[in-house]
Amino acid sequence: METINLKEEARSLIDKLPENFTWSDLISAIEKKRHIDRPQNFWEALQKFRQDNNLEEEGIEPEVFDGVRDK
Repeated sequence: METINLKEEARSLIDKLPENFTWSDLISAIEKKRHIDRPQNFWEALQKFRQDNNLEEEGIEPEVFDGVRDK
């Protein structure tokens, strides 16, 4: 699984804000970033999970996902 360095991510986000940003601006930027990164549906979430995790290494057989689908 990919490790996220939150300090680097936060600094990068802060660097993109204007010099006179407020706490509200920062919170809004964080919420916008989180919304963009969030999968839109179950299928996207499942694909992201498969990309981020080595199923074989974790001992998860691919058949576990047979028949799993969005409603």
